[in-house]
Amino acid sequence: MINAGEFLDKLAFNGSSPNAGDYVRAQRKILNFTLEDLENVTGIDKANLSAYENNKKEIGVKVAVKLGAALNLDPNILIESTIQAQLKSPEIKEILSKSKKLSKKKSA
Repeated sequence: MINAGEFLDKLAFNGSSPNAGDYVRAQRKILNFTLEDLENVTGIDKANLSAYENNKKEIGVKVAVKLGAALNLDPNILIESTIQAQLKSPEIKEILSKSKKLSKKKSA
């Protein structure tokens, strides 16, 4: 399997952090697989694969393991990048803010 460092060395994302779908698309292209090829290997339909690659649908653990196996890619890369994307979401930022305020209030 390709580790995260080796994989990132192969990609150029203009300084931004790649999302899970970026990894999937890049590795699929490196292997010269079509979406149909990946569908045949994983059993995940092309519409969902496209949604994952375009970061319109989150990749869960089960899908990450399937895609990792099919693409010779460590599924942890996909899970970690999904988590990092979620941590940057407005909803999570609001939760963090509320939690900090509550923590300060409780400790006062």
